[in-house]
Amino acid sequence: MKSLLLGSLFAAFVVAPTLCAQTAPVAEAKPLYPDSTQPVDVRVEDLLKRLTPEEKDSLLHASGTFATAAIPRLGIPERWMSDGPNGVREEIQHNGWNAAGRTDDFSTAFPSGICLAATWSPDVAFAQGQAIGEEARVRGKDIMLGPAVNIQRIPLNGRSFEYYGEDPWLAGRIAVGFIQGEQSRDVASCVKHFAANNQETFRTDSPLTGPAINVNMDEQAFAVIFLAVRAGVGFRAKGGGGRVGKLLRKCTWQFAGGVHIAE
Repeated sequence: MKSLLLGSLFAAFVVAPTLCAQTAPVAEAKPLYPDSTQPVDVRVEDLLKRLTPEEKDSLLHASGTFATAAIPRLGIPERWMSDGPNGVREEIQHNGWNAAGRTDDFSTAFPSGICLAATWSPDVAFAQGQAIGEEARVRGKDIMLGPAVNIQRIPLNGRSFEYYGEDPWLAGRIAVGFIQGEQSRDVASCVKHFAANNQETFRTDSPLTGPAINVNMDEQAFAVIFLAVRAGVGFRAKGGGGRVGKLLRKCTWQFAGGVHIAE
């Protein structure tokens, strides 16, 4: 349907000058996407109509280790990201993982996720998210890759310290406070390690070790343990302390029940 629509629009643009040579020019509709008074969904749909396929593709992947591509003709700047849940990390190379060697990239090392969850306080989480958002803005970051909301299942998991414990409801409530604090400083939150990220070994595809691990669990466990965090962050929070704004989600790399987590 979209291809037919695009073809029709193309034909209209090509033929219209010939058929309407004697008519007065019609002013192009004012773009809605730069208008902050419009609803987000309206702005997104308006912008999508103006993007070329190549430009859309450029926004689906990074232009560097922690950056997305700019589209100058539409006023879309390059967007800068940083890890993460415990504070803004040091600057690294644009196309690598080594330190950039700067001396102006200081930031606060905040308590880890499990320590934050131990407060049982969304208000404390809000304060930490707000502080990280402030430092991110000073460092020129638009998106922070955090919080990490995966449920702790295996003590030896290398990322367990970033997570909010074993209880999905607590993890959701702490995440809501953190995200709201970060968003209050005009910084986007990218919720990551969303589900079943239980070990570092074979977590990603590798030419040496083969495909990423496939986590096998029944649907009930997956729903009531891992996906319950999603309900806490995005839906149930509405009735228990306010819901968060628009979220980005960074999926984990492995599989669950033979299906990639991103699906």
